[in-house]
Amino acid sequence: MPRYVIFGDESTLPTMERLLEGQVLAAVVAAARPQSQGLARRGTLNGVSVLSQPSAGAADYPAFEQALRDLHPEFFLCFSYSMILPPALLAIPAQGAINVHGGLLPRYRGANVLNWALIEGATATGVTAHYMTPRVDGGDIVLQQPVAIVESDTAVTLKRRLDAAGCRLLERIHGALSRGERLPRTPQDESAARYYRRRRPEDGRIDWSRSDREIHDLVRALVSPWPGAYYFDKSGRKVTVDRYLTMDQVRQLRQEHAG
Repeated sequence: MPRYVIFGDESTLPTMERLLEGQVLAAVVAAARPQSQGLARRGTLNGVSVLSQPSAGAADYPAFEQALRDLHPEFFLCFSYSMILPPALLAIPAQGAINVHGGLLPRYRGANVLNWALIEGATATGVTAHYMTPRVDGGDIVLQQPVAIVESDTAVTLKRRLDAAGCRLLERIHGALSRGERLPRTPQDESAARYYRRRRPEDGRIDWSRSDREIHDLVRALVSPWPGAYYFDKSGRKVTVDRYLTMDQVRQLRQEHAG
């Protein structure tokens, strides 16, 4: 049976630990993610040690790296993890590191791809399990699962389905490895690759010259707990829209503010 070190956040790590049937050597959270530090402070997850990955220049980074080496894992598995693994870490697992990415590669590489897919009005996205390399989101594809996007979707509902699809990929991967099967490896088509930058707060400002559809897609991509789309009313007050609006509601709001 393969032994894993898992990397994730406060929502994905408990699920991963449960799916992997006692084969988890340790769980890792990102020190840069405050929401995950509760797990780090507790130090264990169902009896599994929880480590916190510091930034590369931190004084405790060498000890963190050595702790991973001492575990001698066959695989690293990452799911909803917010820090980059440098080459020295990627070289630790004997059989490689696999990431579950919340977009279909190579079309959706980079950051915040769930939100970008909604903003662009995509009708489908998905999840990709891929081997990790020093090039972010650039490794060979193991498995993919398409996920449809419907008009009533928000970032919240879409993330829920993407997370569920990611769990199904992890189950398939663990099942294959447990049976001693070799995982598939499909090189990515670089001609189809597109990278998305991390979103900035100012990207959420509503431009009333855009179409009703474009405004609708921006709003639903940024609902709470994301920071919301926003505009400034006639008095200069910032108004945040952090809940789903129907097309009719968007049309009415745009008519009130356009021009």
